[in-house]
Amino acid sequence: MSNRDTIPDWFLWLWGNPAIVLTVVPLVLLLIVFVPVWYVEGRLENIEQRLSYREPQPYVPPTADGSKSIDLSDYPLRLKYYVPCYSHIYHHGGRPLLLESTLSVRNTNPDSSFVVTSVKYYSTTGELVKEYAPKPIPVDPLATIEFLVEEHEEKGGSGANFLVEVALTPGTDQSAVSLDDLPNEDSSRVVIEAVMVGSSGTRSVAFARPAVLTDAVSATVENN
Repeated sequence: MSNRDTIPDWFLWLWGNPAIVLTVVPLVLLLIVFVPVWYVEGRLENIEQRLSYREPQPYVPPTADGSKSIDLSDYPLRLKYYVPCYSHIYHHGGRPLLLESTLSVRNTNPDSSFVVTSVKYYSTTGELVKEYAPKPIPVDPLATIEFLVEEHEEKGGSGANFLVEVALTPGTDQSAVSLDDLPNEDSSRVVIEAVMVGSSGTRSVAFARPAVLTDAVSATVENN
């Protein structure tokens, strides 16, 4: 038996067709390398699209289907918050670094909801830039809603801020009508913070600022 008889037919065929081998083999290698890469990039792109910012939806009055509407009289305790925010900060001797800001409003209570009644964004000079919640927005138990100030929105400046108003149902102390009387269980139900991110070249910056509770009042007293 000759050595040729021990060589597989497919190898002899490849040996006799070098042009096909030189064309097909690189294509197969490219497919092996790039198909997984393409698949992973597609998955990442889908994840980014799912996580892209979407504005919170304002409350829409229901149609006559028996569903319950929002009655703000059910949320007589009104809290007001000041939230520091920055559309830019300074670096390198006064050069502005543009930032993108996310206002996060969280409900820490697992049993009851509250309603965001106003979100106003002000500039460094105190001018109203935008009203983010022209209609009441409910926040379900343990839910979070977010408001975005994009990087190209430079009107706010380095001293920008949000004023946020929230309506909720008082806890055990139904007599609390002022900030001094407010129980901790009510003030801790709402957590609000602004998160700023930005980048310059290969450097990035990210930081957060918590809200400051500035006022608490009962709507029943406010209306008298």
